[in-house]
Amino acid sequence: MVACGGDGQPAGRSKPYVGPNLVECTGVAPQTCMQVKDTPDGEYRLFYDQIEGFTFEEGYDYELRVRTEPVENPAADASSLRYILVEEVSKTSMSSGVADAATGGQMKTLYVGPELVDCVGVALSNVCR
Repeated sequence: MVACGGDGQPAGRSKPYVGPNLVECTGVAPQTCMQVKDTPDGEYRLFYDQIEGFTFEEGYDYELRVRTEPVENPAADASSLRYILVEEVSKTSMSSGVADAATGGQMKTLYVGPELVDCVGVALSNVCR
């Protein structure tokens, strides 16, 4: 018999979406946290723990499958759950603002510092880097 949580996932399993940047946060002490959400359109919340087997790389959005296990006698300032990567479903680069001509990208502008530079009809040169 398999019990399910409120999101339709089997109990002890979740499918978090991890944002592309770590953010400063404070648990017991200052640290950096991943931003996670339960659905693609959901709101990010801070994730103070680690996911065993998962290596976060800045600049990518991730969809993961994660198993949770209870931690016996956790420290007072530690999580009562252990998170273990089951599968990295997707990893999408969010850092590139330049469309790759080889893939037929259609992006025509990109951000350069605080300015928006129009690159319509301009080959990628120092102007559009």
